[in-house]
Amino acid sequence: MSSFEYQGRAEIKHFNARKEGPDEDKTLALDLKLTAKTGSAALGFFDDGLEGFLFLPDTGAVRNQMLEPLKYKHEVQDCELEVAGCRFHGVRVSKFQIEPVDGFQIQLTWQCSFQPSKDECAVLAERLQEEVDVHVAAQPDLFGTDQQATSVSFTSSAATGGDGQGDPLFHDACQAVMQTGRASISSIQRHLRIGYNRAARLIEGMEQIGIVSPMDSSGSRTVLLAA
Repeated sequence: MSSFEYQGRAEIKHFNARKEGPDEDKTLALDLKLTAKTGSAALGFFDDGLEGFLFLPDTGAVRNQMLEPLKYKHEVQDCELEVAGCRFHGVRVSKFQIEPVDGFQIQLTWQCSFQPSKDECAVLAERLQEEVDVHVAAQPDLFGTDQQATSVSFTSSAATGGDGQGDPLFHDACQAVMQTGRASISSIQRHLRIGYNRAARLIEGMEQIGIVSPMDSSGSRTVLLAA
C-alpha cells in the first residue's frame, strides 16, 4: 500500500480545464498545478542521495544557486484530494518539480489531474494563484498489490514552523534515540543520513517533550525514555 501524502498550505499555480473522452461522451477534466515549500525529507521519494547533492551538510545551504529546477516523471495513481473545501477521488499526481531553498527546504511543485463538476471547477478557478488548504493522499490498495513502489509523506513548512517536532523524520529520530540510548547529533545524522542543523532541531524537539535531557556542562544529553 502506498503512503504518498501531502498536507498543508499550497498555492494553486496553474489551472487547465479540458474535455476528454470520445466525442459522443466527453467529460470535464482538470489539471491543477500546486506548489508548496516543504522539508528536504520529501526528497527521499525521488532519490535517496538528493539531499546530499542539493545541500551542504553542515549549514543546509544550497550547493549550487544556479541549478535549474529538477523535474521528475513519478506518478501516483488513485489519490484522494481535498483542496479549497472540495474533495475528489481517483486523482493522478504527476509532473513533480523541485527547487532547493536554503535551510534544508525545497519548493515542490506537482500536478493533480481529476474530473470535477462545473461548480467545483468554478470554485478552484476563483482561487488561482492563492494559497489554500490541501490534503492529497494515495488511497489504500485493498487488493494488496502495492503497485506504487515509492512513497512519501510530508507537510508544508508553514505547518511545521521549523520546529523539530514537525519534521517528518521526528518519529524515526525518537525511536532511534530511545532504542540506542544515544542522544547525540552525530548519531542522528548517521542513522537518518541528514545534515547537522536538521539533526540538532530534532534533538531539541525531543528535549521539549521530555525524551532527552537538556544539555549538561560537558555538552552531553541523557536519554530519559527507553523504547
